[in-house]
Amino acid sequence: MQELLSFIDYVHSFYGKDGLYDLGATKEDITLATAVYLKDLANEPYDPDAVSRLTFAGDSVDRENVREVRRRLKIILAIINPTGPYGAHPIQETDNELSD
Repeated sequence: MQELLSFIDYVHSFYGKDGLYDLGATKEDITLATAVYLKDLANEPYDPDAVSRLTFAGDSVDRENVREVRRRLKIILAIINPTGPYGAHPIQETDNELSD
């Protein structure tokens, strides 16, 4: 559990407010995205050529994958609830992460 909390802090240091790549991510955003990412990893069919993809190491690959899951979740939430926090101004991230 401590490793997971450390990973969330690690991701937050990159994508949280005043992080290296400030995307305004909250720890709650990151926790949800991490949970979705871990669930996706657990549900992937076994592929002997992609073994490294099936493991969670808490490294930069996992960090970037969690960032992508978060981006996709924000798009879904903006569609579902256009008057919610992600629907009102969905493209105000510093790197326009939702405009891809």
